[in-house]
Amino acid sequence: MIMGKELRLLVVENERLIALYIEDMVREAGMQVVGPAYTLKEAEDLTLSTSFDGAILDIHLDGGNVSLTMREPAAPQLKFGNDERMGK
Repeated sequence: MIMGKELRLLVVENERLIALYIEDMVREAGMQVVGPAYTLKEAEDLTLSTSFDGAILDIHLDGGNVSLTMREPAAPQLKFGNDERMGK
């Protein structure tokens, strides 16, 4: 919570069990979950329809790169995936 405001984190993850685990961790940390989005389309729709303070992103969904769809580049993003190209 910052200045009395509960932080809202967008969760984007195509593996439902992993998304549930991330949701639990976010809630246990005292933050609100936006989503989760399981597809690139769901992530795009959520970025257009709701506000959030940050995002936890599985960057490879449906063959696309979810980080390219984010409309709030100023929001902190934690990106993860198992692609060795991520660090480049």
